[in-house]
Amino acid sequence: DGVEFAFVGQSVGDVLVTARNPGSRYLIEDGSIYLQSAYPALFAVLGLLGGILGSTWPLITTTIPSSANLLCLDTDKKGVWIAAGAAGAMYRSTNQGVSWTAVDSKFAAVAINGLANNGSGTWVAVGDSGRLSLSTDNGITWNLVTSGFGSSGIYGIAYCGNSTFVAVGDTGKAFRSTNSGASWAAVSTGLSTANAHLAVTTGSDGVVMAVSNSGLAFRSDDRGASWLSSGTAITGTAVWAISSNGAETFVAAGASGKISRTEDSGLTWTVVSTPNFGTNTIRGLSSDKAKTFIAVGDGGIVTKSEDAGKTWRVVSAGFGTTSVRAVGNNLSGLGIAVGDAGKVSRSTPTYAYDTATQFKLREVVLPAGPKSYIKALEAA
Repeated sequence: DGVEFAFVGQSVGDVLVTARNPGSRYLIEDGSIYLQSAYPALFAVLGLLGGILGSTWPLITTTIPSSANLLCLDTDKKGVWIAAGAAGAMYRSTNQGVSWTAVDSKFAAVAINGLANNGSGTWVAVGDSGRLSLSTDNGITWNLVTSGFGSSGIYGIAYCGNSTFVAVGDTGKAFRSTNSGASWAAVSTGLSTANAHLAVTTGSDGVVMAVSNSGLAFRSDDRGASWLSSGTAITGTAVWAISSNGAETFVAAGASGKISRTEDSGLTWTVVSTPNFGTNTIRGLSSDKAKTFIAVGDGGIVTKSEDAGKTWRVVSAGFGTTSVRAVGNNLSGLGIAVGDAGKVSRSTPTYAYDTATQFKLREVVLPAGPKSYIKALEAA
């Protein structure tokens, strides 16, 4: 019919993943720092990235009552945060955690153990007694959905891309939704029925990792449709938390302050040394999707790794001895941690460059071969 198609090209700020060099108008996303004056159009798109996550964690004053024990936390990375926990308590913030408003989770008095969202307004909350609640308006209103778990506890929930959520819980049960949480179907292959699966997270390209109360890890390469054993993350230890850098590095943590890591998506695991956790259980993990990980747990302890989980150091936090149950970040250096007695801490980013004259690119970690480039200049 005479219609011709032509490549329309990319605009400044668009990302290209390729194994070849696309030319001088592109910069590699390797965390490098550039002058704002050299790439004004790109800086206008990106703003200030590369804020350093988690140097200090002071408590903030909130309206969350001290009777609220907060067990889980998540953010859409755009300013909305939701914290939830015991007795169905749920609180929502739309200003990066500065203030919080109570939300009806529809859980009644049932504990909420996990939260996940797709970054586009759909959230799923899971908890005890097989309870699962769905929000499609970015956490403002919630409605119960049949999970399929019956009366079994649900402990972990993750968003895996492609409108897919995966939930895991008691006796090896896993259920999967491929329609943004509207309905759920059982996953019948690969997980151990002898274990309660306590946490689940996503890596890249559909890879999902779950960990259990016996220290075992399980991996899915198809967004949770099927699972294979991924060996033992931490021998004989309940693993309560797992996080990923978005590629092949996963960090798992649990009882007795133990942390383990893998750089090959779970083929091999190595237990690493962690400071000051002692016999305290680590309850939560978060990653900036590069090299920084934060671990929190009982005893009010917050630790930080800046080398993808290889080494850790204790950082200043205001929880005292109150247990810290969950931690998250918005990928721009702002972090929030929550715990018992309604306590919330907020860690603002620090920068390793002059924010008045410079800016930083993301540090994108990809499997060997391709690299991530961002368009920095238009054609002359």
